[in-house]
Amino acid sequence: MSKPKKSPIKRRAIHEAVEAGLERRRRRDRRLRRLGLAAILLGLGFLAFMFASIAVLG
Repeated sequence: MSKPKKSPIKRRAIHEAVEAGLERRRRRDRRLRRLGLAAILLGLGFLAFMFASIAVLG
């Protein structure tokens, strides 16, 4: 039996497809990280507002 030859073109296409998928994943990761940071900052803002209103009202 002979070994099948590996096509460099097919390998390159697979590599490009994987790279494109990774780029999409990295974009989603960055977006999720920014949304998480925004949620934390919003929560801290509400917490500061609550403490300020408690301090003002007594």
